[in-house]
Amino acid sequence: VRDRGLRWRDIAVLGQQMESYGSILRRVFDEYDIPCFMDEKREITDHPLIKLLLASLAVINRGYRYDDLALLLKSGLSNLNPEESEQIENYMLAYGIQGKLCREEFTRGQTELGSEYLEILNGYRHSLIDPLQKLEKNIRGQKNCRDISRALYLYLQSLNVETKLGNWTEELQRDELYEYARENAQIWNIVMETFDQMVTILGNNEVNLHEYARILEAGYKAFSVGIIPTTVDQVLIGSIKRDRKSTRLNS
Repeated sequence: VRDRGLRWRDIAVLGQQMESYGSILRRVFDEYDIPCFMDEKREITDHPLIKLLLASLAVINRGYRYDDLALLLKSGLSNLNPEESEQIENYMLAYGIQGKLCREEFTRGQTELGSEYLEILNGYRHSLIDPLQKLEKNIRGQKNCRDISRALYLYLQSLNVETKLGNWTEELQRDELYEYARENAQIWNIVMETFDQMVTILGNNEVNLHEYARILEAGYKAFSVGIIPTTVDQVLIGSIKRDRKSTRLNS
């Protein structure tokens, strides 16, 4: 580009193992301020919304285990902000809080922490556990796929997830992280589409919660998101198998 007067868009970097080299290329290109676009399909199972849904079902299915609650908190989509999430997670880990103890007022550690701080933690507990208990009440027992899907939708509404995702997308755009903003903007529709597909296929068929969670996770694994370039002038990075761009190699 510097020596021959080329544009970034005149260059493509292609490889056969982009899952191994892609992150390295992106990091180096960013270091040298080279605009690039990674032409790839991205799995959605690592997105915070998918983690929230699967972790919430796991919490109910596995009896409010600490690991599942911690994963839910790390999604960043609960009713707690990051600082509050860290405080309650640390408390639960330190005092062995899981199972039925999550559904009772916190009392452990009062001598060390003080009653005032414990009262604050109990407020966090209600913000975290109450929506889960309401969800559990709505989906326990002999339920069909339609009932469970609707209960999960209402659960997401109670957490104001759609608005949170919209705010996050705007923040990513302000930070000029356009690829991640576009990816994030697609997730809500994918989740709603997955619910619709499950209702269409299974409808009023009765299904236990373990089976529903397994089917839902399999549905998410089948989805991937494609990201369109955010600007015309950037280097294309992609797999030889996926690339359809005709390029000219310069010696």
